[in-house]
Amino acid sequence: LILPSTGATINAEISQMVYRRKLPDTASVANCQGDGRLFAPSAEKNSAPIINLIKRIAPKSGEALEIASGTGQHIVKLALSLPNLSWIPSEIEEERLGVLPPGPKV
Repeated sequence: LILPSTGATINAEISQMVYRRKLPDTASVANCQGDGRLFAPSAEKNSAPIINLIKRIAPKSGEALEIASGTGQHIVKLALSLPNLSWIPSEIEEERLGVLPPGPKV
């Protein structure tokens, strides 16, 4: 999701996110890598299609907010693929916040 620079608006939107406690059995699984990072096979599998789509629709520069950054795998690859954008990760699950790259510039 690409957004204009609106820090206060972004923080307000994140605080309104709904937390789902019961996930379906088909939900993605993230495994600890031993160095504090998480790895989800599904995130690795769908990274290329997501990056290809974002490359087509993203502006040349600006800020981009990733909603539900999860393991951080996508935002790291997006930041490497689109370095003229400042990437801002977000995550509602507190235990995953520590594994995300620092924001606002990833």
